[in-house]
Amino acid sequence: MTILTEKRFVLSDDVDSFEFQLERLSRPRQANPEFVKKLKHRLLTKPRITVENRKQYKAFWIIAVGLFAGALAVFLCSQKSKTQITSE
Repeated sequence: MTILTEKRFVLSDDVDSFEFQLERLSRPRQANPEFVKKLKHRLLTKPRITVENRKQYKAFWIIAVGLFAGALAVFLCSQKSKTQITSE
């Protein structure tokens, strides 16, 4: 029984030490006032740089025109080859 009492006492000291370390580490920190001021200014003011939104339809039209031009070129080449065959 004496051994159990001693172990409880040792555990109690370890727990107290652990709690003390946790309390020391979890103290509230005071932020740098200059940093807080700059952060507040940056969060509350509108940025000077704006990002333009890309037009989704622009890419569609570029692809559509490219496909049309390619199909037209194939069609014209096939028509030219047909006329050459019939003229010979």
